[in-house]
Amino acid sequence: MCLNVIKVSVYLQNWSHVLSYVSKAESTPEIAEQRGERDSQNQAVLTKLKCAAGLAELASRKYKQAAKCFLLASFDHCDFPELLSPSNVAAYGGMCALATFDRQELQKNVISSR
Repeated sequence: MCLNVIKVSVYLQNWSHVLSYVSKAESTPEIAEQRGERDSQNQAVLTKLKCAAGLAELASRKYKQAAKCFLLASFDHCDFPELLSPSNVAAYGGMCALATFDRQELQKNVISSR
């Protein structure tokens, strides 16, 4: 349910609702309980949430937060063609990270990341 509301909020460019529903979705028991587990379905949902949050932060001109959200997205589970392609996530995440991270953060979060 939250993913549909998030998608509509992105289409309407209502970024505060996007962030609000991403927060609600991340705090649901299904997602919160399975955070330690890395099953495919859970990872796909978390990736969609991080991509939507990154897009909302980018539109709100919070580039460092956007970079962090995009970097948390798993490219193996990045299937959200209605909003972002995997190449868009990589480009937005890379540009935001280059613009806002210092050298140590770039080394730790981008270059040396899994």
